[in-house]
Amino acid sequence: MTPGTADADLGPNGEAEWQRLRRQLEYADGFWLGFVFTRSPAVCVTLRSRTERMLKTRAMTLQSLRPATPPELAVALASLFDAPAVHHGCVWVEAVRSDPAIITTSGPTWRDAWESFALRLNERRDRLRRHTSQGAGPRSSL
Repeated sequence: MTPGTADADLGPNGEAEWQRLRRQLEYADGFWLGFVFTRSPAVCVTLRSRTERMLKTRAMTLQSLRPATPPELAVALASLFDAPAVHHGCVWVEAVRSDPAIITTSGPTWRDAWESFALRLNERRDRLRRHTSQGAGPRSSL
């Protein structure tokens, strides 16, 4: 942990998982896709900030997408193709949300949105790989 940061205490298991993620990012060359699942927004912020700091040491940036609603997550994948990928070393899509215990019919749930996102991502993985490989240097997607 870097002095002066407000990282959450991940505990021994969380620190071990951070080391796994860090190694994956360090070894990534070209297209890499990973998923981080956590119930804790504080843990998510810590992992994102550590990833961002690590990328900065490699002269790379992190593009962070934080959809606030399920419909925003549905369009997040399209936005990955909007901006040139050459400026980013990592794309972080963060939606640490849960659906209310009582599901209403007011729209799609987070679960529905993530299922759709994963399906669309799988359909477009080759296009995404080509898009993220257009820039110079190693590239990672998270």
